[in-house]
Amino acid sequence: MLYFKNKLNPFTGKLQKIVDAFKSIGFLTGQLTGFPNRTDSTYSWDDGTLTFSIEPTGSSFEFWNRGIKRTVTSTQSIVGDGTDFTIAEGTWYFYYDPDGVLSASQTQWDFFDGTAFISVGYWDDTNSVMIGMAPGDERHSHRRNPEWHWDQHERIGAWYEWGLTPTVTVDGNGSLDSHAEIAAVTAGEIHDEDIEHEIDQTTSWQMLYFSGAGALLRATAASVAAVDVTATRPNYNEFTGGAWQVTEVDNTKFTLTHLIAIHNEIFKLMGQNQYVSAVAAQAGAETEILNISTGMIPLPETVYLATFIIQCQDSYTNSYNARLISTAEGDDFVDWRLVELTANGGTSANQRLVDLVDVDDTNKATNTILMVNAAGNHVYVDGSSIFDFSFSIASFSDGIADTSQLIGSGVWIVSDGVSFTATYNNGPPASAVVTESGGSTGWTPSSVSIVAGSAVSPAATYYPASRTGTVTFTLTADLEVDTESVSFSNTLRYGNSTLTQGNQTEASLEELSEVAGPNESRSQTISNIATTANYLVFAWAQALSGNVTQVQGDFGSGYVTCAFASAATTVAPDVQSDVTNVANSAGFSETFECITSLITGLANGTNDFKVMTSSTAQNYVYWGELNKSSGYTEADIEGNYATEPGKVATNTISSRSMTVNAAVDEYVYIAYPTRLGTISSILIGGFESVSDFTEDTTTLAVTNDGGFQENYTVLVSTYPGFSDPTTMVVTI
Repeated sequence: MLYFKNKLNPFTGKLQKIVDAFKSIGFLTGQLTGFPNRTDSTYSWDDGTLTFSIEPTGSSFEFWNRGIKRTVTSTQSIVGDGTDFTIAEGTWYFYYDPDGVLSASQTQWDFFDGTAFISVGYWDDTNSVMIGMAPGDERHSHRRNPEWHWDQHERIGAWYEWGLTPTVTVDGNGSLDSHAEIAAVTAGEIHDEDIEHEIDQTTSWQMLYFSGAGALLRATAASVAAVDVTATRPNYNEFTGGAWQVTEVDNTKFTLTHLIAIHNEIFKLMGQNQYVSAVAAQAGAETEILNISTGMIPLPETVYLATFIIQCQDSYTNSYNARLISTAEGDDFVDWRLVELTANGGTSANQRLVDLVDVDDTNKATNTILMVNAAGNHVYVDGSSIFDFSFSIASFSDGIADTSQLIGSGVWIVSDGVSFTATYNNGPPASAVVTESGGSTGWTPSSVSIVAGSAVSPAATYYPASRTGTVTFTLTADLEVDTESVSFSNTLRYGNSTLTQGNQTEASLEELSEVAGPNESRSQTISNIATTANYLVFAWAQALSGNVTQVQGDFGSGYVTCAFASAATTVAPDVQSDVTNVANSAGFSETFECITSLITGLANGTNDFKVMTSSTAQNYVYWGELNKSSGYTEADIEGNYATEPGKVATNTISSRSMTVNAAVDEYVYIAYPTRLGTISSILIGGFESVSDFTEDTTTLAVTNDGGFQENYTVLVSTYPGFSDPTTMVVTI
């Protein structure tokens, strides 16, 4: 049983007569404080002028301060612009003070000093609007007893009397707006101590929610919607990072909306969480109401009426992408009207038991107190828990080892193909079922029992409709919830083709190999592509954002940029787009993009390739010996480099050691991409020797193993016959 603020009228028959007499002690003792009735006066608040006013409905009205009757014959007002008080964020109390002066304060009024209450509201300083002022009637009877009033306010609070039934359509298919709307709330009545608030039938309501670290109260415009939507799906009121905010519910998740009465007006209250299942959402309703009822609502006289369970799904075609669904018991909403709740967030008996401190329960003799909490899941000896019978899910598995799978079409796993196992603490549960969500077609039947700890899927499990969807299996056991999920995506493709750049087809891309994983990253390494004399191709789904901006291949001396553009000197590949209906091995088809190498024969069965999102080229640096003092050609630098190693793929030259073996008639050369800059230092034996080299050229076009071409600078030693071997330390 949940305990929080609502109360039915606790007084009937003879007891009611006694209570009525006790309430009237103020009349007998001469301490009359309040109003003889609520019909002779009316009050108002103006958001624009910040003015609170009270005036007679006829010629005059009366109020009392501790036995002193005061008569008002004209409108009385106070202004919150600094004239009488300064309006600020928070709850405001309006009243006649013990001297009969109309006043306003953010300090709750005193029940015993003769203050005559008038009204209460909450000022939203951001939007300059008073929330709850219209219904916030606190003009209590002058005949009531202050002690009785205080006790009722603190211990019982406002209570439900009759009516106030929401009318909704539940379990619709999400195609109509009415599937996520409240048609009406019938007339009814609540009590605020001695005040009877009769509420007419209503058909639109503001949505309350909290904002910021201070849980500031905010309200939307009144509407029939059971949800608040600012983007695509309904919002929930999330507490994150120490502050409240409005957050959109995830696709396929569930949330809540609460219905409350404050004085004589009905409000919606935004749910505070999102849930993976309807069962979890229904269980969360109790948690949320208990949280809200423990002082979060800054307006004092609140009655909790109902909670609606809302399913959010992008496939629903109404304005809200949502629908109202029935409770596990088949009701239209969770009904709080007849639930007994402690006043003002007071602690229930069950909570007091749980909060008892531990004591040493050894060597207990006579007069030991044995207690069991209301839920029946804890046994206490003299206030200390010695047995915990709480039920919980210990483990849940769907037996699927690979939680990232290639997206397909149609049936993913046949009926009976998913094997579920579950273990429980203090089980078995009274009820335990596994349900599926996220597949393009749901299970029929929609669930399978797993009370015994094992089960198989009752129907075929389908791939998601979306290329990046998720299939989730949810175990719900006695309101406890656990989930297992598998995510899906397409994957990068690679291989060889006889077709040239810009001419790939659906058929040629479908012949390519798929990267295992799957893996759609445009920045990954692919190894051991089969040997062929054809063009090398990489392909990916066009729906992805961003393209491959470079391909590098390792041909034995490190990774160098390969030519995948029509110009050999261009780093960025030419992307061929709009290759439609490319089907993967699981039958999912979509539009692809691809890039094709400029030259053939890049793959040799052992070469590794990188597809990259970096556009900085990388190429070889060469050094070696040749009996030639100038006029170096591409063949010269590529065919005569030293063996230690004399050729390395790099993008920088900084303290690079280069060892050469020059005969008496051989000159030493260094060749590197001109874009790297000018060599500033060549140390030989610790001595600076850069002046012993001459720049032969800076525009020698060199094409690497991957077909990429760029200009090289070649430095040649002024004299031949370096000592054998000679190590140079070169820096740009």
